[in-house]
Amino acid sequence: MLWLVRLNSATLTYLDLTELTLRPSRDFDTLFFSCPGSLVEFKIAYLISGTTSAYKLEPVETDWDFDQGPLLLREDPLFKLKRFALSAISQDLAPVFRAVLEHCPALEALESPYLGELTDDMMFVLASLGEVCSSLSSLSFPEGCRPEHIYTILEALPSHRLKEFSSRGFRDPDPAPMMTAVARHSTTLQKIELTNCIQFKSKAIQSVLTLCMALEVLSVTGPGSVRVCLMFADAIEHEWVCTRLRQLEIYVSIAVDGMSLGFIRDHSKGSWTEEQHRIWDDLGRLYTQIGSLTRLEILDLRAVGRKVHVIDYDTDRVIFLPPSETCLPGLLALEDARGVGQQIGYLSRLAGLTRLRELRG
Repeated sequence: MLWLVRLNSATLTYLDLTELTLRPSRDFDTLFFSCPGSLVEFKIAYLISGTTSAYKLEPVETDWDFDQGPLLLREDPLFKLKRFALSAISQDLAPVFRAVLEHCPALEALESPYLGELTDDMMFVLASLGEVCSSLSSLSFPEGCRPEHIYTILEALPSHRLKEFSSRGFRDPDPAPMMTAVARHSTTLQKIELTNCIQFKSKAIQSVLTLCMALEVLSVTGPGSVRVCLMFADAIEHEWVCTRLRQLEIYVSIAVDGMSLGFIRDHSKGSWTEEQHRIWDDLGRLYTQIGSLTRLEILDLRAVGRKVHVIDYDTDRVIFLPPSETCLPGLLALEDARGVGQQIGYLSRLAGLTRLRELRG
């Protein structure tokens, strides 16, 4: 395979290798440093094994490419490499990993390997990532990465450098580190994508909406519970500044201290209490925030079910109604222009969304 790469060294720009079996301490550096300087994107997914035969620099006489001569390892950096994706990294490869990163001076996007238990040497490499790859602005993390390791890498980048951040299965019960990271890159962040999110606190989502003026994509998807959603109070506390958003996918909890929103069925508002009037006005503030995002093309807004107590088998327990049994009251209802109480709603607050192509929820 390495000989085939060499034969195309002048023109090869994209290299995607999967299902390789390597002995990391011997093979990884040989594989990387045999890649041609023309590479723009390099993806490698491999299995770690100590039984596979090591790559050979000298060809064997029985090899089909024997007459091509010895394999020469590259000494110059990959000046054109912009994207690098690595599925795994062995802990004993910290020195090699740093050497690899030092050969990627133009790297802009890194798909990080799985980060489990890390040695001090590997933590040092991660902490120096921003210095070694001075153009790095896009980071992606696979499922299972510890939040403290992710934050170590985010903190390694200079302030206002990060443009794209994505992660699968993100879990962090403490919103403070993410809020700090968001604030450090608030002027440059353009895309935040968290898929299959397990826990991402409301305050962290609020900080994104109220700080990231350059943001174009915000997608936080997960189980649809209060562990991964924007709480109603946080949604309306501060003005959203991310007016460049083209895609917004989040869960919103509109439950207010367990209060039912059934009172909204009285369109005359005659039976409403003062507190219910306040809740209705606050809903209007939320929809006004959404309506201010005039560049939106995709809006996926889902309500998280409110808490309900259920007595089952003599046990009182709290459950959450699924999003299919909840709604965002008044969002798609057009109020009566005559103001005589025949219909109440806030659809007019979305009048500015003239670029909207997809509405989900």
